[in-house]
Amino acid sequence: MRNIPFYLGLGVVCGLMSLYFTRTTLKLEDVFSKMKHPWMKWALCAVGVGLLVYLFPPLYGEGYEDISALLVGNVGEMSSSPLAFLISSPLGLMLVFVAVIFLKVLSMTLTNAGGGVGGTFGPTLFVGAIVGFVVSRSINASFGPVLWTLPEQNFVLVGMAALMAGVMQAPMTSIFLIAEMTGGYDLFLPLIAASTVSFGVTRIWEHY
Repeated sequence: MRNIPFYLGLGVVCGLMSLYFTRTTLKLEDVFSKMKHPWMKWALCAVGVGLLVYLFPPLYGEGYEDISALLVGNVGEMSSSPLAFLISSPLGLMLVFVAVIFLKVLSMTLTNAGGGVGGTFGPTLFVGAIVGFVVSRSINASFGPVLWTLPEQNFVLVGMAALMAGVMQAPMTSIFLIAEMTGGYDLFLPLIAASTVSFGVTRIWEHY
């Protein structure tokens, strides 16, 4: 129960991130849809996605392996990236994860706009998981010695549901789907709290 205020805060962050996710996707797809030369569009999207994946390997694929790693407390690897030196420090690691949050939406949109299948469901879960990790790790790093330590794996799980509730505007589906996928019914109250707040925050600016 003492973690509920932090889950509510996660809901606010996920609601704002849902706005970024939705608006960035729609705006970029609109820009690319106006390009008259399909080969040029394909080339730009392919180069864009390739460059992003080269710099940030976690952007490759749906991201389910990275989600599984975060759920067991493993922050993953970036050893093949030219930016691998950043993860040697706690601050650098957080900056990499924050960059991945924003760039995943871009790589997904470029994939879809270029004629590939980037989907929306998988990237939503991926971004939500990373947001949950970043929020909990930031709080633990800043206030851990003063407060108790937040369970980062639980925040990863709840972040997935909260972002899905905001992006897809389906809070009930998000709550039950994540609970069923992970067997996380012990976190039912945090799932409800964060998903409801995320849905509400998103609805303030996106009514449809």
